[in-house]
Amino acid sequence: MMELYPQKANLIMKAANNFALSRTISRYHWNSDVIQGKIIGSIMNPVCHATSDYARLLQEAQTEF
Repeated sequence: MMELYPQKANLIMKAANNFALSRTISRYHWNSDVIQGKIIGSIMNPVCHATSDYARLLQEAQTEF
């Protein structure tokens, strides 16, 4: 979402952090689950960018929104 709306990156990240916090408060996830999700996301983002389809898929997503 932050790549589709970079001007709203701070709001998107705040919403994601609030959602993650709510998952731990409601005991659906441990805090370690949330931390590991952030780590995996940080690793997977450049991996996704390296794929040949990424630019096309991002462009398709931009037309949907």
